[in-house]
Amino acid sequence: MSADTAEDTDRPPLPRRVRIVVLGNSTAMYVRPRRRDRGDRTYGELLEAQLRHRGIDAFVVNQGRWWDRVHDVLPRWEEAVYAHTPDVVILNYGLGECEPNVFPVPMMRWVYTWRPSLNPVAIRLRSLLVRPVQRAMTAAMPWISRRLGMRTWRLRPERFRNELRRLIEITRRETGALVLVLTLNPPGPFLQNLMPGVDERSRLYSDLIRALVDEIDDPEVQVIEAGAIVDDLGWRKTMVDGLHYTARGHREVASLLEASVLTWLDGPGRVAPPASP
Repeated sequence: MSADTAEDTDRPPLPRRVRIVVLGNSTAMYVRPRRRDRGDRTYGELLEAQLRHRGIDAFVVNQGRWWDRVHDVLPRWEEAVYAHTPDVVILNYGLGECEPNVFPVPMMRWVYTWRPSLNPVAIRLRSLLVRPVQRAMTAAMPWISRRLGMRTWRLRPERFRNELRRLIEITRRETGALVLVLTLNPPGPFLQNLMPGVDERSRLYSDLIRALVDEIDDPEVQVIEAGAIVDDLGWRKTMVDGLHYTARGHREVASLLEASVLTWLDGPGRVAPPASP
């Protein structure tokens, strides 16, 4: 054995990092109103900071995407989840899926995108069309939603449940990670006026999440009652548009997640690794 090899074996093992992956839609990505300073952070960023403050070497990867839905994840699961060898996976889906399918998602993405093409033709088309189309869609959406009632969904309840189950099961089987599933936020007045009936829809999908986790019956698959934050504090303090969290909302969700992760780390056979110096 070389001197270098012997020297290596005498070194104490490096502390294991707690790796956390966040999956979800724009609720996981944005702070609203827009960030003013470093204190305005998403719940994933805050969770990492809070755990590290407690001496735990935590590292959070945010894989949330604009208009991401639960069935969009599986085709990129290896790169979004498996490649990060996570210890904890946080799932934040349901509100986009439960909406009435008034306008198709590709159209919503094009109209409301914040990263438009630099192609001159595309720029010209957007300058001519986007504002009028946005106004027309906003005016038409309540009227169409009322007439659709509960007949259409962006992802039907049964398929949402099946896709979420598949995502949870493959994550548990392939990574062994703790899976934390957030319930939906009760939509605020703006979203209810825009899409009448969305409050009933969001309650249905939150109930589906709770029932699915109960059915899976795995202590390392847990529901996080994120919607209770809005019920307790009110939507004005926690959300700005009935969907995206304020800085206060993100802090409250991070605290719920922190409590669950700490309880899990204190379980038998697990020792919380120290934070890196």
